[in-house]
Amino acid sequence: MSLISSLTSQSLDDFSQGYLQDIIFVSIMENGYDEISHSNKYIIQIINKFKYFRIKADTLFFEISFKDLNNEAIEYIVEYTKDCKTAEEKYAKLDGIIVEVIARILKQAEPAILSSYTNESRRLFAKVGLNEIREIISHRWKLVGGNINNE
Repeated sequence: MSLISSLTSQSLDDFSQGYLQDIIFVSIMENGYDEISHSNKYIIQIINKFKYFRIKADTLFFEISFKDLNNEAIEYIVEYTKDCKTAEEKYAKLDGIIVEVIARILKQAEPAILSSYTNESRRLFAKVGLNEIREIISHRWKLVGGNINNE
């Protein structure tokens, strides 16, 4: 039994934001794994973009592919955002959940990020950034390769 099937045995009517975070995180960690490079594309993405998030690059977003979300994750997202009328409202409602998912991905990437800094003062600066990621990444993500309105 996969982690997804054990997580999704809960009814759509009685889930929490934490539960939705878990489903999205597990889904993209399982489906984002690349057999060729033997790594997860979301971990690689956060490693590559972390320094740019720190300097608040205007056009930089953390991208999550719809194809990496399994059907259960999409169902839960649709259910969670059913009262939202526009894509902007859905993004706003999902922001806290996706920010926590990205923070969990960053935690997985933390050793690689810190090891890339040879200077101790830069490593300390990076640690501060790791701790501030929730504020930095808020509204700096997007779902790609699909439609948040489920159309």
